[in-house]
Amino acid sequence: MEVRNVQAVVLGQDGADRLAEKGLHSREELVERVRDTFVPKRDSFEKLKVKDLSGCECYANYQITTPLPKSLFGDSFGYEMQKDIGKHMEAYYAGKMDDEELGQYFNACCTEMRKYQAQCHRASGDAEADNRKIISQVYEIFA
Repeated sequence: MEVRNVQAVVLGQDGADRLAEKGLHSREELVERVRDTFVPKRDSFEKLKVKDLSGCECYANYQITTPLPKSLFGDSFGYEMQKDIGKHMEAYYAGKMDDEELGQYFNACCTEMRKYQAQCHRASGDAEADNRKIISQVYEIFA
């Protein structure tokens, strides 16, 4: 249907013409074709799982760095480190570790956190400021 040289689609009238243009004879054929070609989009959980399984995603953007997060212990690596620090502090307070061993463990924790943040491409551009932040947050967990 045309109104003043502008095509106006009235519901149901041009449907058969559009189906015929696509090589279909009925709505049922259209539904079957759509059903055969439909691919559901992944939800956020599925996207997260694919991202976790890929493992090599950082090669595409290896030069991009992001600032250090506010909490270095906010991910699974930080959570595991917190639990490990808790176990070492229990051993220290129980008298199973001396001051020197605890100091070495503290240095190892800071070093591992720095390595992990570097591998995740997180840095502010000021190495000293990053090191201070790591040391202060690791120290808070020890205290």
